Amino acid sequence: MDELPADQKGELPTELSKLDGIEIPDINDNDANGVADEVDEQRDEATAAVEAAKKADEDAKTALAEANKDGLITPTEKADLEKLQQAAEDKKAEATTKVEALPEDQKGELPTELGKLDGIEIPDTNDNDANGVADEIDEQRDEAEAAVEAAKEADEDAKTALAEANKDGLITPTEKAELEKLQQAAADKKATATTKVEALPEDQKGELPAELSKLDGIKIPDINDNDANGVADEVDKQRDEATVAVEAAKKADEDAKTALAEANKDGLITPEEKKELEKLQQAAEDKKAEATTKVEALPEDQKGELPTELGKLDGIEIPDINDNDANGVADEIDEQRDEATAAVEAAKKADEDAKAALAEANKDGLITPEEKKELEKLQQAAEDKKAEATTKVEALPEDQKGELPAELGKLDGIEIPEVNDNDANGVADEVDVQRDKAEAAVEAAKKADKDAKTALAEANKDGLITPTEKAELEKLQQAAVDKKAEATTKVEALPADQKGELPTELSKLDGIKVPEVNDNDANGVADEVDEQRDEATAAVEAAKKADEDAKTALAEANKDGLITPEEKKELEKLQQDAADKKAEATTKVEALPDDQKGELPTELSKLDGIEIPEVNDNDANGVADEVDKQRDEATAAVEAAKKADEDAKTALAEANKDGLITPTEKADLEKLQQAAEDKKAEATTKVEALPDDQKGELPTELSKLDGIEIPEVNDNDANGVADEVDKQRDEATAAVEAAKKADEDAKAALAEANKDGLIAPTEKADLEKLQQAAEDKKAEATTKVEALPDDQKGELPAELGKLDGIEIPEVTDADENGIADDTDAQRADAEKAVEAAKKADENAKTALAEAIKDGLITPTEKAELEKLQQAAEDKKAEATTKVEALPDDQKGELPAELGKLDGIEIPEVTDADENGIADDTDAQRVDAEKAVEAAKKADQAAKDALTKAQADGIITPDEKAELERLQEEAKVKKAEATAKVDALPENQKVDLLEELDKLTGIQVPEVTDMNDVDQSDEDMNTDDKQEKHGVTPTKPTEKGNDTIAINGETIEKEVPSHKGSEGKKQTLHELPETGQDSQQPVTLFGGLIAALAGLLFFRKRKNDEETK
Repeated sequence: MDELPADQKGELPTELSKLDGIEIPDINDNDANGVADEVDEQRDEATAAVEAAKKADEDAKTALAEANKDGLITPTEKADLEKLQQAAEDKKAEATTKVEALPEDQKGELPTELGKLDGIEIPDTNDNDANGVADEIDEQRDEAEAAVEAAKEADEDAKTALAEANKDGLITPTEKAELEKLQQAAADKKATATTKVEALPEDQKGELPAELSKLDGIKIPDINDNDANGVADEVDKQRDEATVAVEAAKKADEDAKTALAEANKDGLITPEEKKELEKLQQAAEDKKAEATTKVEALPEDQKGELPTELGKLDGIEIPDINDNDANGVADEIDEQRDEATAAVEAAKKADEDAKAALAEANKDGLITPEEKKELEKLQQAAEDKKAEATTKVEALPEDQKGELPAELGKLDGIEIPEVNDNDANGVADEVDVQRDKAEAAVEAAKKADKDAKTALAEANKDGLITPTEKAELEKLQQAAVDKKAEATTKVEALPADQKGELPTELSKLDGIKVPEVNDNDANGVADEVDEQRDEATAAVEAAKKADEDAKTALAEANKDGLITPEEKKELEKLQQDAADKKAEATTKVEALPDDQKGELPTELSKLDGIEIPEVNDNDANGVADEVDKQRDEATAAVEAAKKADEDAKTALAEANKDGLITPTEKADLEKLQQAAEDKKAEATTKVEALPDDQKGELPTELSKLDGIEIPEVNDNDANGVADEVDKQRDEATAAVEAAKKADEDAKAALAEANKDGLIAPTEKADLEKLQQAAEDKKAEATTKVEALPDDQKGELPAELGKLDGIEIPEVTDADENGIADDTDAQRADAEKAVEAAKKADENAKTALAEAIKDGLITPTEKAELEKLQQAAEDKKAEATTKVEALPDDQKGELPAELGKLDGIEIPEVTDADENGIADDTDAQRVDAEKAVEAAKKADQAAKDALTKAQADGIITPDEKAELERLQEEAKVKKAEATAKVDALPENQKVDLLEELDKLTGIQVPEVTDMNDVDQSDEDMNTDDKQEKHGVTPTKPTEKGNDTIAINGETIEKEVPSHKGSEGKKQTLHELPETGQDSQQPVTLFGGLIAALAGLLFFRKRKNDEETK
């Protein structure tokens, strides 16, 4: 090659210089397994790391399963699991790093195995104290225990308060309200505690249910002292009724007295007043009688001042009628008042007539002489009528005048105005004068307006206004305005009905508008036309100047026979300026009136402008434009060839950037290669055609254009990626789509399973299957994606990252009945509670039916019923709480069944002493017993008095009178007692009737000592005589009977015999040796009986009060 001539060597030296031989590398595959030794070692390390990661993952999962065996996670377990979780994650991360560092063809199954290592999810700690019980259960039990303690405290508070309230045997509304509040608080606390205890697992309840069952609350007694005054409400009621009755009686008495005083105010009594007073008198007497009965029925210590108040009610005495016509006025005064009233009405009529006439006359605001005369006549008539009425009114008594003086005082008559329309034309005289003046002013204004308009028309005849004409018009204009203003003032001062057509006539006077001066020089031509002609003349001169300038410049440009673009441009500018000036002048000249144009059109017609030659030296280089053009075309062709060559080389470099050539790129390069060759050939032809002195560097530049060599296609699908990589990416994409589909299927199945909020065992098994399928697909896709070059992975890792799979919920519907297991348990608990409530309701109703069989309710029965009632209410409340806590679709008939549990209404106690007799019958019997005792006491008092009176064998008038009083009182008391005993049921009256039958009363003996001394008259004469007239004492019988003869009848009184100090019997008429009265035995016996009866009575009353 060195021997070749230099011009023959061509590219051979360059090609030889490229032959640089080879350098032999060291051995890097000692085991000849086709894999570099360092890669073998790297793969072994990665495999060992994967195994360590699998071991750590398995250890973590085993520990998690062990920790979850009892369903509890303690802090220690959680810490151990977190440690194992972290170890597994670290091992996996280490293995992942080593696997990803391997070449793709060396990774094998390692990515898949790593993909299966999903680690563990550590559950939250739920047994912090590691006591084998879930923390929430611990907390739940603590809350339940606290609630039970609160319930016990509330129960104790209620019972303590009840004991305190019962201390005095009375219950006031305040006490009851407080007890009810404490009772409710105890019930609420117990209910709350019960709910919390029942919510505990059975093995956590302990003694709490037993403690709650001991809380039986309190039974609140009925109020028996509503006003808290320490007196039984029934006594309060009786006293209140008596007080009300007394007040009613006092009110009736006061009403009667008030009515009497009111009736007497005017000193007259009408028949109606007397009738009303008699009615009120009777009402007062009735109310007093009714109140007296109620007051006397009160216990003495409750009567207070009521009897005294009743004693003050002395009623009224009704006076005789003294006003038969009931008008409260004497008839003569009535007649006098009627006459005065008529006179006042006549005066009012006359006053009204006068005022009406005055109003009518004033309607038009004018008074004629005739109207004034008529008004004066009516004025006098009104004054006469008023004077007459005044006399009659003043003659009336003051209290009968009423409103008549006031009505007369209102009659103020009229004041007659002066005449102001003497001619009676309906217009005021002064207005007549005012209208005449206004009409004259309007006529003057019309004249001034007409004068101004006439002068304006004359001035406008020639269409021109000179300064003199304008001054005259302005003078006439002002005169018209002044006259119109003067007339307007006078017209507007007229009353509206007097203006007539004057305002209209004035409105027609619109005056004149004085035009501006348009002929200042008074030359008979308008000033604007003068100015217009001057402007047109100046414009013509300017056009002539522009035309001359253009022609001069054209001559100068044509001197060298060449026209450059600059010359042409300047000529075009001058040509246009001349045309514009001529056009402007033409417009102004044509705008002139013909008689003002003169010679201006002729002068314009002479301005013919210039004709501009074409440019023939565009570059002004002194060379013909066609030669310039030939060189420019050759230069452009060379530039185009250079551009085409550059485009081809740029496209080749661009195509080679990624080391790939697509078919399209090759076709484009071939097209650009051909274009470059064509452009170079065309440019060569044009350069060679140029004169040599015009070629310049163009041949050299063309020689540098060596074109391109097009490489072979190496990217047939033109996607910028190697076909084998395309295939690998397609497989990875398909795997990701399959993973997404599996993930979506699992999530859709989970959503479907969760639709009803329940998870059945079958659903869980299906979800676990789909979960595993999704995890497998994701692992497979992950392996394929990770095997791709990083720039080919695209969004695939992100898409895989979104596949978070599903977390399978625990089974919540083990029996697959469509209801949550806890709801099943909740419903069963509610059903059990409803049954318990129904049983408690039935127990209460059965007990009530049993209790009312005999028609009586004892305190024991009522207490038992209240206990059963409370138990039923508690059970119903407990069941209601549980039923209401159920979902609506689980309640079923339970609310309806609870709604039927209406409990019981506990009747009031009707047999407080539990003696088998109604309390009202007991009370009735007590009342009868009291009456019997009173009768017995009265009977005994009468008999004791009789015995005492007969002790001396004589009866005085006072003694007889006292005995008759006591006899009558005994009869009344016995009759009263008999009535009350007869009112008792038959089985209650027998013993009382027997006692009443024993009350024989007394027979009052006749007076035997009219002188009222210790001995009869006969006894004073005979000391040893033992008989009195009409009285024969006998000796006592062996039974100790005294026989007393009274009015021929013998009465035996059996009394016990008492011995004296020596054992001798003493009879009724024997004086005891001790000197005591002979009636002592009877008195002592009667006293003992009375004391015993009193003792029994108070004991019974005490028992009754304690029972209450």
